[in-house]
This record gives sequence, structure tokens and C-alpha cells, in this order.
Amino acid sequence: MAGLLKKTTGLVGLAVCETPHERLKILYTKILDVLGHIPKNAAYRKYTEQITNEKLSIVKAEPDVKKLEEQLQGGQIEEVILQAENELSLARKMIQRLILSAVGYQTEDNCCSKKEAVWEKINTAP
Repeated sequence: MAGLLKKTTGLVGLAVCETPHERLKILYTKILDVLGHIPKNAAYRKYTEQITNEKLSIVKAEPDVKKLEEQLQGGQIEEVILQAENELSLARKMIQRLILSAVGYQTEDNCCSKKEAVWEKINTAP
């Protein structure tokens, strides 16, 4: 990226990212890592993996931030980063629900030692 011209996003609470390519590569890679813990036949994994791989390819191929914003069609690059952060959070929550349902717990249940052990495992996931 040759010289950062943007000083503000114009959106309250959303700061300018000085290294958007690096940040998006990290986030998309983390999303793909987390999705690897979801069953391959799950629709969420299949479609999110496909979209994330497409976006990651675009980020790797397009060095110009303005052109990248146009290709990703998600608004300003900082909004795209926020969307990726939200997707990563959602993917982690999907794993939590899958694990809890597999061991027979609902997320609203009271804690017990077995459930706490499951949560410990979830919280150490990528």
C-alpha cells in the first residue's frame, strides 16, 4: 500500500486500519482454522469456508485498498475487517454450541464440573 491517505473512516468508533491486508489475512486464516473444527458436512462450514477462501484470495491478489474495497463489496475496508471479526466470533460460538450439544448440555444450563471442563476446552480453541 503506497501511502495511507485516509485519516478517518467517518464512522463513529471505527478507526482507520493502517495494515488492512495483514489484518484480513490473519482474520480469514483464523476463521478457516476454526471452521476446521466443525464437521465437514455442516452447511455453515461449507458455505463460510467457500466465502472466506474467496475473500482471502482477493486480499492476497489485490494490493490496492480502494480496489480491494470494491472487489470485496463490504463497504470501507475497516467495515470488512469488522465483518471478519464478527464471523470469527460466530464461528467460535458455533463450535461451542456443537460441543455442548454433543455432551448433552444447553448453553443456558447451570455450570457443573463436566460443563466447566468443556468450556475450558472451547476457550483454548484457535
